[in-house]
Amino acid sequence: MSGQCVSESSLVRCVSLAAGAGSFHFRGLFCRKREPSIPSSNAISLHLDANTDAQHWAKKWRSAGSWASKEPSRPTERGAPLPQPPRAVMAVRVGGGDAVAVRPKGRHKGETAMTMTKSDGWRLRLCGSWILGLALLTAWAGNASAKWYMVVGTLPNNVEVVDTDTDKVVKTIPLEGPGPVLQIATNSATPRYAYATTNLDQAIAVVDLEAGKQVATYKLSSDTETVRISATNLNPKGDRLYISELPLKVTLGRYQHEEERFAVYDTASNKLVKTIPAPPQTLSFAFSPDGTRLYAFCIGQDILILNRDDGRMIGTIPLAHRNITGIRATYGLPETNYLEQNYLLTFAVIVEDSITDSDTLALGILDLKEKNPSLQIVELEPFSEDRYAVFGIGTSPETHKAFFVWNDLWKVDYRTRKNEATVSLANSQAVPLIHPNGKKIYCGGQWHALAVYDAETLKHLTDVELNHSMAGIGMRFVNNPNNL
Repeated sequence: MSGQCVSESSLVRCVSLAAGAGSFHFRGLFCRKREPSIPSSNAISLHLDANTDAQHWAKKWRSAGSWASKEPSRPTERGAPLPQPPRAVMAVRVGGGDAVAVRPKGRHKGETAMTMTKSDGWRLRLCGSWILGLALLTAWAGNASAKWYMVVGTLPNNVEVVDTDTDKVVKTIPLEGPGPVLQIATNSATPRYAYATTNLDQAIAVVDLEAGKQVATYKLSSDTETVRISATNLNPKGDRLYISELPLKVTLGRYQHEEERFAVYDTASNKLVKTIPAPPQTLSFAFSPDGTRLYAFCIGQDILILNRDDGRMIGTIPLAHRNITGIRATYGLPETNYLEQNYLLTFAVIVEDSITDSDTLALGILDLKEKNPSLQIVELEPFSEDRYAVFGIGTSPETHKAFFVWNDLWKVDYRTRKNEATVSLANSQAVPLIHPNGKKIYCGGQWHALAVYDAETLKHLTDVELNHSMAGIGMRFVNNPNNL
């Protein structure tokens, strides 16, 4: 028998899937009945059990001619553990066409045999391709069924969940103690939970969005220390919550300032893992896609690049100190809705011109996927009373649109600097957010309703009536596969 009838990679894939893919079954893949006999010179027996090494058997297959009629020796003694062995889920014998679960006499429990002929080579390829395709289809179907929700903080101390397909509130979750909810951290890697600031910014409420209730509280203040939260965010895996803390030591009749720090919590155990130094006056921060770096935005400073393990500064990105002639200062503070935009961080920037003594509204663009991200600042229009905005957001450079909001919502092509559309709002709003699918703009942060607009035309689509007024800029998207 020649080893050319099935490639090593095909065999590795089939053996691995047969041993490890517990959700798949070979029975019924082949319909032609097996021939009554298969000459031993034209067949190979492969042992597959809980300790099968797929790479080992694939290499044996490549030299099949030398051992086709022999009983192959196992790669290790029976009972000797292999590192990370695949789990056997079925017995397969492919011989002339059928795929029947068998356990030959005399073999130990858990062992199976696979008999293979030349005529079965194409079936093996078909089998591997079919299983791989089914696995990808299953994964795609799971992702396709997930739905985008917006999590919003409202007064006095609530988290409200909005279905962005229907633009209706599906849950209102009251939190314990005093509010308000000024910030919320979510991550589609762990979509069941949201982390909301509460208790006058001295605690984090862990909110189970599926159960619709608060399930834990991270109490940051104590009898000897008052701690306020200045920023919070989840790492990309969703297993660590970083909280930027402003601590004050409390003694009799006195408060003493302490150095700012990040408190790092394990979201599985809800326990404090460690604290590390944080830059002064950190108001927002973001993670690199691999989670190893933090990008901190602080008052009056450049963007600081920090090591996630110890808080050590490893670099800066010019923002406040751009060293450009004629520019007195540059200000900008991003929202942390960058995960939904594929790690593209965009935000409104105010540029002070020392020559003309005027201000310009600009868009800051920072692609965190780059190995060494650089901040691009695009000046768009004069910053004036009738075009006032605190927050803004932009699309990718491929579509190059920017959105700003306050009394109006307006859209600018930041490549051509052309104002493409402007609409007046019924109530002023603080924050514009782009839906992750790019089709809708949500304006919120104030009042009792989210205003929803078509991202292409700025046509008003609907208002999402909340049960309470919004508490601030605490609004995040989360992609959940379960109906909330």
